[in-house]
Amino acid sequence: MRSFRYRVRPLNIKIIALTVAIIFGIILFVTQPSVKSNKITDSKNGQNVKSMAVESKPKVLSDVKKLPTKGKPDTPKVTSLSKISADQQQQQQLPAHVDNSANERKFSGHRVVHLDLKGAPPKMGYYKKLFPFLRSIGATGVLIEYEDMFPYKDNLKVLSRADAYTENEVNAIIQLAEEFKLLVIPLIQTFGHLEFMLKHEQFKHLRAVSTSKRALCPCQNASLPILLDMAKQVIALHPNIKYLHVGGDEIYDLMKCSKCKTLPYKSHDMYLLHMVPLLSEIKSTWPELNVLMWDDMLRKWTLDQMLTLQNFAIPMVWAYEDNLASYFPRTMWKNYKKVFGSVWIASAFKGALRKNTDVVPLNKHIENHIQWLKIISNLDGMEIPGIAITGWSRFDHFSPLCELLPAGLPSLALCLTVLDRGSLNPEVIHTVSVDALGCAGKIYDDSSGSYQVQKCGFPGSDVFLIVSRLDLLRNEVKSLHTQMKILVQKGYKKEHTLKARDMHTRVLQLKTDAESSFDEVYGKSVANAWIDEKLGPVLKLAEKIIKIGKS
Repeated sequence: MRSFRYRVRPLNIKIIALTVAIIFGIILFVTQPSVKSNKITDSKNGQNVKSMAVESKPKVLSDVKKLPTKGKPDTPKVTSLSKISADQQQQQQLPAHVDNSANERKFSGHRVVHLDLKGAPPKMGYYKKLFPFLRSIGATGVLIEYEDMFPYKDNLKVLSRADAYTENEVNAIIQLAEEFKLLVIPLIQTFGHLEFMLKHEQFKHLRAVSTSKRALCPCQNASLPILLDMAKQVIALHPNIKYLHVGGDEIYDLMKCSKCKTLPYKSHDMYLLHMVPLLSEIKSTWPELNVLMWDDMLRKWTLDQMLTLQNFAIPMVWAYEDNLASYFPRTMWKNYKKVFGSVWIASAFKGALRKNTDVVPLNKHIENHIQWLKIISNLDGMEIPGIAITGWSRFDHFSPLCELLPAGLPSLALCLTVLDRGSLNPEVIHTVSVDALGCAGKIYDDSSGSYQVQKCGFPGSDVFLIVSRLDLLRNEVKSLHTQMKILVQKGYKKEHTLKARDMHTRVLQLKTDAESSFDEVYGKSVANAWIDEKLGPVLKLAEKIIKIGKS
């Protein structure tokens, strides 16, 4: 037996070793973590495109500390804005933001954020939070359209509203911008969009049409010294500027003046009749200034017509739509290149599509920037020194408030990321939401095309929450109003009367919360205007529902 035991020991060892190896292999296979694919599927075309890892932050965010969230809850309640109107839901459908050629379409010029102060000027304290935030998300400058918030004096003092910024406050804004290395470009209107001037009795005679406050008459020589005085006062408070924007867009009343109609001129002649003397004086008085002007009035001009402006101004080509494939005249870019050599461009992050919206249609603004990058990539030899990312507060001086600045900052952050990266994908949206906007998760759900209402940390994020709550509540009130009219007729009244009272209470609570949240960003006049324009109709409808229940 002893000799047999020693004979089989090598075989036993081999069997045991083989068994252990098999068991270990099974354990290793079962516990091996699944390897995630480095591709995501574009839901629109079914193609696989490379995704960017969450750890790979946007370039503009790589050197920026993560913003703290204000009162960020441990387990934030995230509510999708799924109840917005059908029209808004259609706007929110996310386009295919990922492009394999995106790396070739990054923008390296100035990225200047437009601050439209007409109707919704921020408090001075808000700039202390806003400017470092703008710098952190990739902005390199600000285009400030003061309108009636500038502290005009002497003969122009009437142009300033009662709560306009003081000279010291304008100086503080400029110093703060310089501290955060933001280029400052003031914008003054010099032809159209002069309602804030032409509404006053002493300037009424300068109107192109006596019943319209929109534009100056180009035949009125008296307007030139007034405009030059405006420029002089603005430049005096901005002594170090390299650029001045003189507006010049959307002259809807051109050639409508009875006096102008008698002259043997065409529309482009009348435009030049007004702009050339003004530009000539500005360039001769401040030769170091680069003068920018909106381009829409020039687009269809011939090469010879454009040449008149060659040494006076640089066009800023603006377009805010989400499809720019055939938006511009065919010869425009070729003519601009020959005459001006370089142009600026202008996109939009809010306030550009509809005059009475509250929730920013984020997908359309993202696509607008992608469209611009495609255009730029095809402009062979055309220099684009900068882009102005516009954010309008009102369509004109008398229009209602549209999307507020804090409500547009998530859009701005993602649009600037598009310019820096060339495209977006879900992982990048998540990174920007968390690192730049201080949210707990994605602020925008690219799969459903809706915002995710949550507590964030960007400047004025409480105002963003108020706007989002209003949008939800408005739709609930409208829905309940429809239900009440039907159910009251059928006799089912008691339950919905209680709902009506609850809805009314919620609207009143939103009004209280809005007054508190707006205080961080805006003065009482802006808060009251927004509450009256936006919340007022919802409150009236809620009160009407209660009356229906009692009837």
